[in-house]
Amino acid sequence: TKSVDGMILHASIVTPEIADYLVSSGIPHTVIGMPSFPTSACWIDNNNMLSGQLAAKHLLTINKESIAYISGEKDDLISELRLKGVYRELKDNFIDLNEDFVIRTNSTHHEGYEATLKLLNMNPRPNAIICANNMIDLGCINALRDQNIQIPDDIAVVTFDDYPYAIITNPPTTAINIDVYDLGQQAARLLIEKIKKPTYQFQTYMTVPLLVTRRSTRKD
Repeated sequence: TKSVDGMILHASIVTPEIADYLVSSGIPHTVIGMPSFPTSACWIDNNNMLSGQLAAKHLLTINKESIAYISGEKDDLISELRLKGVYRELKDNFIDLNEDFVIRTNSTHHEGYEATLKLLNMNPRPNAIICANNMIDLGCINALRDQNIQIPDDIAVVTFDDYPYAIITNPPTTAINIDVYDLGQQAARLLIEKIKKPTYQFQTYMTVPLLVTRRSTRKD
């Protein structure tokens, strides 16, 4: 006996085996977030490459062209897509991203802190840092403050998503945010369509990222 009509899952828990089961069993489903592996499963996501472009574009508008990127691990697909967006925006503005300014971490506060110290010891050093996520951002902001770096005058900082730390860092961090409520609504809408039409297939970007400026890139 079938217990549910459909399922919504977050990409972080979807393995290749789970994805294969969803497809082969015909269970109507929506995965929130693009899986990090090839699959026929149905998914929706925000456009992480566009998010990276928006982060870089904002920094360029405040005359911060020497941009560093503190990333997650190389197999962190979201982080890598955001980095690709940064590369694309800088290239479109005829600016090269210094490869030494790209530092990969395990997305912990400690490694975000240590990566920031490494960037500060470079000569020349960046005048802006893009953090791949909030945990890295928290470490980055703390490291800059501990080294008496003026934010944003000396170094500006941008991160992705508001939750959980961007709003409460000191100073609060400018973020490229997504409307997670809208993303949930879109996931439910597509799942209902999938239940009604079992052959309906989708893999798409649905939510447009938004720039939320705070004191890490502006003076109040």
